[in-house]
Amino acid sequence: MEGESTQNILESSSKSKQKLSKKQGGKVKVESKPEIEDFVPEEFKNEPIKYFEEKGKNVKSGEIKHHEDGTVREDPTAVKDFPEWKNPSGEKIKVVGKRVNAEKAQVGQTGDLFHEYKVMELVTDVGLPAPRLIAKAEQNNQYLFVMERATGIRWNERTQILRESGMSEADIENWQQKARDKMQALGDVFEEYGILRGWKEQDMVFDIDEQTKEIKKITPTDWERTKINLETYNKKKDGASPKPPSAAGSF
Repeated sequence: MEGESTQNILESSSKSKQKLSKKQGGKVKVESKPEIEDFVPEEFKNEPIKYFEEKGKNVKSGEIKHHEDGTVREDPTAVKDFPEWKNPSGEKIKVVGKRVNAEKAQVGQTGDLFHEYKVMELVTDVGLPAPRLIAKAEQNNQYLFVMERATGIRWNERTQILRESGMSEADIENWQQKARDKMQALGDVFEEYGILRGWKEQDMVFDIDEQTKEIKKITPTDWERTKINLETYNKKKDGASPKPPSAAGSF
């Protein structure tokens, strides 16, 4: 795959997955992962954008921030917790939806509205942590995708949860430093695969042991700025030693 274009590698990644189920009606298109499609409610399939706006609850607080040229820099309304979804058997999953900003980060640079979705497919394809994808949707030139909420606590939840567990302020500070150290170590593993992204605490979910509060796993979220060095990624995936990231093009 060396020298393969960004567009081709992303397209082939998406197509190589199991066939996605589709539901189309007018200007609405929803593609769900077959193994989890029975969790997706008809209300979402019929009007995904309306569902996102009316049923979703913002994950982050704050106001939309813009660059000097007027484009969006940060949008806390773009990621929302949905009500739990359940399948006919009564099994439930916690779900998060994200609206795509067509101008932001790698989405704007590549022109691929589902760049982040496809990056997450590539990440999970080599066994690295990312939220499980459920569906992607288009409606009236608006785009979003849905993922299962990663197990654990978000950075903005840590202080309250850890205090309620009985930890002192000093213990919390020590926990936070361990979290940063583990996050950096995870970042080093991602770099071995040529996956280059920012590592910020607020973009991580920390799965912790209920008794000891030790961190068991870190799941990164927010992949819109991620670049992947394709030569390094494919060589590492195939079991070969990767070249330095500077040796091949990235996306």
